[in-house]
Amino acid sequence: MVFCKNPILGAVKTRIADSVGAAEALHIYQALISRNEALLAEISMDIDTFIYYSDFIPELSLGGRKTFSMLQIGVDLGARMANGFVDLCNTYDRTLVIGVDCPYITAAHIDQAFEILSSNEVVMGPAADGGYYLLGMRTFYPSLFEGINWGSEEVAAATRIRIRDLGISIGELEVLSDIDYIEDWNRYKQYF
Repeated sequence: MVFCKNPILGAVKTRIADSVGAAEALHIYQALISRNEALLAEISMDIDTFIYYSDFIPELSLGGRKTFSMLQIGVDLGARMANGFVDLCNTYDRTLVIGVDCPYITAAHIDQAFEILSSNEVVMGPAADGGYYLLGMRTFYPSLFEGINWGSEEVAAATRIRIRDLGISIGELEVLSDIDYIEDWNRYKQYF
């Protein structure tokens, strides 16, 4: 699953917009979407990809081979991700969700996440800001999405506590950075 906000002026990258304006924030978000499209093209595994849009399914949606467009449903990020996992966990033996905000993620990270799920119930790619850029599971665990302060610095820590309380195994990927502020974007641009 790829969670993607529809690129609407004033509705994306609002913390970046506070620094550079809504038009530039939209441009940055569109660049992140393009980076995600390149990532999907780099994945060599035979996987189905579901793009979950925030507001509507656009006429020209992301993707390529074996890509399906869906609409996010739920009152907050946790509910929307939970509904996505409900959609797919009964059909697939390993399911991952990523967003488009982490341009550092590579096809190798996706491969590694699927490999971790061969011997663990859950895989997480923790983000430097305390959230996560990837979450995957073999079985749907609803409590991983309930009562979490989404957007806070405690998302990954709270998720780890839930996993420990459930007594299930977890493997983790390396810590990567999301693009939340203009400084994050400027650092990313210097990376390449």
